[in-house]
Amino acid sequence: MDALSRYILNGEVYPDFTEKHPKRGSSIEFHLMEPYIAETIQQYQVLALPVHHAVPATGYQLTSLEGKRLFYTGDTGPGCSSCWEHISPDLIITEVTMPNRYEDEIRDAGHLSPRLLGEELAQFRRIKSYLPPVVLVHMNPQVEDQIRVEVEAIARELGTTITLGYEGMTIQL
Repeated sequence: MDALSRYILNGEVYPDFTEKHPKRGSSIEFHLMEPYIAETIQQYQVLALPVHHAVPATGYQLTSLEGKRLFYTGDTGPGCSSCWEHISPDLIITEVTMPNRYEDEIRDAGHLSPRLLGEELAQFRRIKSYLPPVVLVHMNPQVEDQIRVEVEAIARELGTTITLGYEGMTIQL
């Protein structure tokens, strides 16, 4: 929040959308969420959970009024077990940045390869006794075909659905 205000929404790079306009109020209002404490935002319950990444990052479980749950985390690396204990999603949206051959580099940066994703999902299944479908985002487009092949092998091994996300994708829960 501080970095966005100081470096981006500062009137130089972008207008300060947090500034209150006399007639319409502010365009953006920041609200800090405490990890592990669910809050209601609009019609959703939102639970923020810290995830492993080179810089602090957060994943979110969103629960609809109908009880449908998805867990979204953008940048995240190995070590999601602390999240798995607190969520029970019907869908996981997470990242796989690079193929397995780059695993050492991406692990240090806090990202997942298909193999690391497989380990995380196997751990989810051990903790929760089920495995929801998974949609992947944040893939390097130059190696997306290789990621697809490796992810298909992980999906077969785990007996689950893992789909590569794409622009314009619609998901029904």
